[in-house]
Amino acid sequence: MYKKILYPIKFEEFSLDLLRCILDFKSIGTEEIVLVHVIDVSKLPMDKYEGYSTRDVGSLQAIAEEKIKEAIKIVEEAGLSPKKIIRVGIPYREILKVVEEEPGISLIVSGRQKKSPLKEIFIGSNTDRIIRYGNIPVFIPKYPAAFGASKAECERICKNMFKRLLYPTDWSDCAKITLQYLKGLKGAGVEEVVVAHVMNEKAMRFQPVEKFKEFEKEDIERLEEVKKELEQSGFKIKTRLEVGRGGTDLMRIAREEDITMIVIGTHGKGYVEGILWGSVSRDVVEYSDRPVLLIKSEKCLKGGRGMKIQIYDPALCCSSGLCGPNIDPVLVKMNDAILALKKQGVEVERFNLAQQPKVFMETPEVKSLLTKNGKKILPITIVNNRVFKTGEYPSYEELCEALGIEPLKSKPITLVKG
Repeated sequence: MYKKILYPIKFEEFSLDLLRCILDFKSIGTEEIVLVHVIDVSKLPMDKYEGYSTRDVGSLQAIAEEKIKEAIKIVEEAGLSPKKIIRVGIPYREILKVVEEEPGISLIVSGRQKKSPLKEIFIGSNTDRIIRYGNIPVFIPKYPAAFGASKAECERICKNMFKRLLYPTDWSDCAKITLQYLKGLKGAGVEEVVVAHVMNEKAMRFQPVEKFKEFEKEDIERLEEVKKELEQSGFKIKTRLEVGRGGTDLMRIAREEDITMIVIGTHGKGYVEGILWGSVSRDVVEYSDRPVLLIKSEKCLKGGRGMKIQIYDPALCCSSGLCGPNIDPVLVKMNDAILALKKQGVEVERFNLAQQPKVFMETPEVKSLLTKNGKKILPITIVNNRVFKTGEYPSYEELCEALGIEPLKSKPITLVKG
């Protein structure tokens, strides 16, 4: 599955130890490791008119050529094929260029190789940008010595990297894709996989007890389906269903279960402050002290997460309700929220009872609520196929929380003619 791995090497304190640690990928088919060192132009002395000195670059290239020999030797002694590439430029850009130019690279290994000044943050800016702008899986090793662990602990983790896997799922297409990647780790000595789903605590607060029980039952059944699928592939499985806050609770589960690697999908590109790669996956990658295999795929990058909102409005004069002499400010706020969500890649549909009554009767959840409660139950907001709020419109922030995305700092504004 990962026949050809790209390893960016910076010749820092733990660079070679980390390289030795990832040699275990040989057990799942790795045959070649591309060693890439980038001379960072942003750190070179710059002349105001002539830029950086080619003499300085030449000296640094000579040093890199010498230092990379030991890394090549380590790869060769493990029975793998090494390839060295030395570039000059902005590190993450050059690394991603190599991915495009070198056929067959299916995984990038990238992570902080020295202790962060902010000890709780476990990735550096290059890793963050590789994840943001790349489109292939990234392995973030979290080499424990970089954060103060003993040599014995490092060796234990490196030798048993695939021993206990945590697979978080939100039932999305990205999670299903990640599941297929996880199956490819079968030959790596996996002893147990913990399949976990965290029900959104904030979203569940809006649900009556009977509806919460219904969602809980549905999630238990889905976990059982995933468990059976993985058991058929030969894995030993444990399931965890929690109510909480995504990344925070997944990291807690990882500690409680003594997880050696987290295998998680990212929902890819969005439009928050330029690019977002999924708030839950980002929290796990950034703050967890466990190695993370982050799965990216074209389907996820195109919005495979399935971020969808359906709003069933009461009878309005038009599709948005923003017409006539007396415009309801609540509807203006709702329209602002919809514009912002669409900008973030969320699919939003609205249905007006006055114009589309048939749709209300064809949607089982909506029909049931209307039958029991009458028109006073409107508006009904459904997030990713689950009733989120009834009787009033949710705020933009509530919808972002339910979707697991960060609110925009500056939202589009609805222009209403007076």
